[in-house]
Amino acid sequence: MKTEQLVGVFERHGPRFPDGLTSVGFLEGNRQIVGPNEEGSLVPGLTYRFHGHFKIHERYGPQFRYKTFVAQSPVTRRGVVTYLTKYCRGIGDVHANSIFDVYGERALAALKNDPYGVVTSIPRLPLKVVLEASQELIRIERFQEAKIELLDLFSGLGFYDRAIDECIQLFGAEAGMRIRRDPFVLLTRRVTSCGFARVDSLYQRLGLPPDRLKRHVAALWHVLSDNESRSTWLQKEPLVAETERRVTLSSSSERALRAAVISKWLTKKVVDGITYYAVRSHAEDEAVIAARLEVMV
Repeated sequence: MKTEQLVGVFERHGPRFPDGLTSVGFLEGNRQIVGPNEEGSLVPGLTYRFHGHFKIHERYGPQFRYKTFVAQSPVTRRGVVTYLTKYCRGIGDVHANSIFDVYGERALAALKNDPYGVVTSIPRLPLKVVLEASQELIRIERFQEAKIELLDLFSGLGFYDRAIDECIQLFGAEAGMRIRRDPFVLLTRRVTSCGFARVDSLYQRLGLPPDRLKRHVAALWHVLSDNESRSTWLQKEPLVAETERRVTLSSSSERALRAAVISKWLTKKVVDGITYYAVRSHAEDEAVIAARLEVMV
């Protein structure tokens, strides 16, 4: 189902669900929205674009169930003043209203693109405050664009909503570019809901080479991380067989294993002539625990 969008001015908060993550809210015109948000992330008076679907609740009527949202640049006095006082340190109601008096709905654009012009037009505004506000508005804009890009990137693949916020926390405004270049970074950074099958679906949808060695390495890592025996170490032959059973690969398993060890995704050991492999971080954790137990004994 294609994601729908709803744009509106947020008016007030409603009840929060027991999970502490989801809440009811209301836009202008008493339009009801339901979705995940942290306290304080939706500010009355600001305009947002919500991504989700319209639903009819049997008791409460029409609702927009959103998965994520991004702030829109405000154009009204109330929106501009609220936005500037929330996000720009040093700009209070008086300065924000003065900026709107001069620039109107172009207030944010003027701050971002011509901070020195703003100071010239409103001399009582400190230059340092205006320059910091300009940089902050540019940063916010880049993060909002990144959020929209990730929403489009993950659409239809079953990624959890939290994955978008986690990616932005990890990779900043360049999150989309980083993931397009190497989707399997979602696996190694353990982003919520990013298992191998889901990430590999994204990899294939992006049209990246199916025979790429990195994909084979990621598949080996996945099998070791998710083996039924829950063992840290697996013998080489069962590891290769299970990897090839789960994923169609054309690259050499021998070459992929060597690359996985060199790149430190995996580590290996030989015991009585039998070769074993493990996820490097898991093996290191196991060694630390073993050392501590030995000291205790």
